[in-house]
Amino acid sequence: MIVGRGIKKPGMPEEALSLLVALKASKVNTSPSYYKVLGNAYAILGNDEDAQIAYKELPEQESAMLLGSLHVRRGRYGEAIEQLSSLADIPDTEEGAKVRIWLARAYMMQSEYDSAAKECEKARSCGDTNALASIQYIEGLIGFYQGNYDRALAGLAGARTAWQQSNRLVEEADALNAVGLVHFRQGSLDEALECFEETLVLAEQSGDKERTVLTLMNVAVIAQESGKYEDAE
Repeated sequence: MIVGRGIKKPGMPEEALSLLVALKASKVNTSPSYYKVLGNAYAILGNDEDAQIAYKELPEQESAMLLGSLHVRRGRYGEAIEQLSSLADIPDTEEGAKVRIWLARAYMMQSEYDSAAKECEKARSCGDTNALASIQYIEGLIGFYQGNYDRALAGLAGARTAWQQSNRLVEEADALNAVGLVHFRQGSLDEALECFEETLVLAEQSGDKERTVLTLMNVAVIAQESGKYEDAE
């Protein structure tokens, strides 16, 4: 089975978290940004309970977005939608685009594609050019899940180009891997293999071991489907 990639990023070492916790224990006055960094550190290390406690120390709007995005990353899509929907009245700003992108992801993963597409349009209306690649990526995935491969390739290609130009290797690898999935679904094995091989290079360049392993699995599947068993070993 060809595999995709979840939303998870490499993290901070435990030593850094220890320093943050020690700072809190020292009762030194800490700014809201401290609780964001602390929550992110806990989340990266898989301690969602303490991450949520830290995020709740932040201003309401920022807290809701961080909690909602954490729920999305952990696959708690219903909770994410409930949390992020509380920000429905957020202005059409950069932050507004981020909220709507996370909502779109959550709806998409629950197969609520119409709702996901609507959130993409709302995010697009915020006018944040930096968010466009993420919007195109989600629209491409929606097309893939719905079997609209032309739409999928258009969205994913746009996202890949934008991330390539900004040298965001991890995001470019995700987009290129998704293009490979589309080609595989279409039965275009040579095109799929080319995408996965390029993805592998990006994954290795970024130092992301998880993406590297997943991409190697995809290459192996293509080799088996093509009868190239030596390449799959």
